[in-house]
Amino acid sequence: MRVRVFGLALLWAMWLLPAVALAWRLVGDAEDYLGTRCEIPRADSDYGTASWSWWPPGETCRDHAGQAFRKPSHERSMLLVTTAAGVLVLPLLTLALVRSDRANGDLGDGTLIELLGADSAGE
Repeated sequence: MRVRVFGLALLWAMWLLPAVALAWRLVGDAEDYLGTRCEIPRADSDYGTASWSWWPPGETCRDHAGQAFRKPSHERSMLLVTTAAGVLVLPLLTLALVRSDRANGDLGDGTLIELLGADSAGE
């Protein structure tokens, strides 16, 4: 049981990293999109138009000719797919593990300290 719980905890941690990275980037883009205008590079005090891109998610800035000079990277699409897959799969895996442990009678009713003491006594 301990190996399965450790593996599931590791999967949750591995899912959390791209989820936090995606949220961090999207919040940063949303602040830029809502708060400031898109300054055109190498053009003093000249601003383009900003729009929100859904795929990949983030802010896209265009100059007066309509050319995008700042847009989100395609890595965000991978982060979004990974995060969405984790939201769907990890709760199902957790539920399956709990049901399996209940069916096998592996769930203890003790406290965490008692469980840790039982593991170290068994080794």
